[in-house]
Amino acid sequence: MVMTLMPEAVRPARLAEQHGPHSTRVEGQPAALARRRSFKELSANGVIGDARSATAAKGEALLDAAAERIARDLANPKLWS
Repeated sequence: MVMTLMPEAVRPARLAEQHGPHSTRVEGQPAALARRRSFKELSANGVIGDARSATAAKGEALLDAAAERIARDLANPKLWS
């Protein structure tokens, strides 16, 4: 998504090293349990997942999907009553 929103912040020469843990969950953590932790605790380079296969097109698709979902939820009157 950064490639789409702020491409000047991406350093293509460093993409090969941009991978980290694939999840922020501790092993055995139930899906319904949210536990917030610092990115420094989770990943030395600040990356969660594998950014090596990232593209601006994928980022745009993710942003579009998120915007559609948020708009749909905000338009749901049941969430506001």
